[in-house]
Amino acid sequence: MGEPFRIISDENEAQRPSKTDQVLETAGMQALMLGLGALSKRAIIALQSMFVLLATGSAFILWWSVLPSPSVLQLTGLGMYGLFVLAASVIVRKL
Repeated sequence: MGEPFRIISDENEAQRPSKTDQVLETAGMQALMLGLGALSKRAIIALQSMFVLLATGSAFILWWSVLPSPSVLQLTGLGMYGLFVLAASVIVRKL
């Protein structure tokens, strides 16, 4: 049978990384984690703003579609939906 896989290394790869390389790698990882943390916070803020925009847009589209011939039930439903969107927007802004 054949021999199992094994790693064949060069003489250059066998050397241990120096302390400077390790410090630079650690600093690079810390900078990357700091940047990703800031990016994720900005993404969450953008999603909050997107929620308010989409909810307001959906309320506007519903009002626009009912505008030609509204009934009492449609107006009541749209009013309740408008209050829901307003309450959800206030809750999202508070969090």
